Amino acid sequence: MSIEIEQQGQMALCTPPLISQPGRPTHWSKEIQSVIAEALAPSVLQWVEGNGGEPDLPSITGDLEFALARSFGLDGFEIASELKSSKKWRPDAELVEILDDARWKQMEAHDRAVTEWVNLYSIKPGFSVGDTVSFESNHDAKGRRIENTWFTGIIYKIEETKAQYVIRCAALGHVPEGQSGPNGVVLAYEKVKAV
Repeated sequence: MSIEIEQQGQMALCTPPLISQPGRPTHWSKEIQSVIAEALAPSVLQWVEGNGGEPDLPSITGDLEFALARSFGLDGFEIASELKSSKKWRPDAELVEILDDARWKQMEAHDRAVTEWVNLYSIKPGFSVGDTVSFESNHDAKGRRIENTWFTGIIYKIEETKAQYVIRCAALGHVPEGQSGPNGVVLAYEKVKAV
């Protein structure tokens, strides 16, 4: 069931919010960081053992969670540097390479979490393919940073398992499939408004 709610002076269709329904999982949540640490820990454990270190999986996982929470990005070098400065590890190129998988582990964990969220709370799109909608972007057609600007586009695909629309916007240089150039922008349901 959808209801109309007023947002920024416009009426928008959406699934009614539930008190017990949390928002979309984020890439940087503690839960996602824990999944990343647990996924990396077995390979890091092998590295630790190969370098004469103490093979303590819970401690390794905890150190990884600590480093992930303090790293600005998910670059293996940044994570290794955090382990070195905060936990007195002695990283090398092999460890950096292992830790470089953090970004992929994050994407996988986030995708799973979003799919679970969609299924658990029966998240449904409020718009259909072909609907004209508006959205905010801070990049222009050439990818340059701009002040947050509202654009209008047409939904040409819905990714229901991820609760996302794919929107084609001519003002951003999007072209039909089969032509050379970007086909659209992918946005979460909650980032799209009625025109």
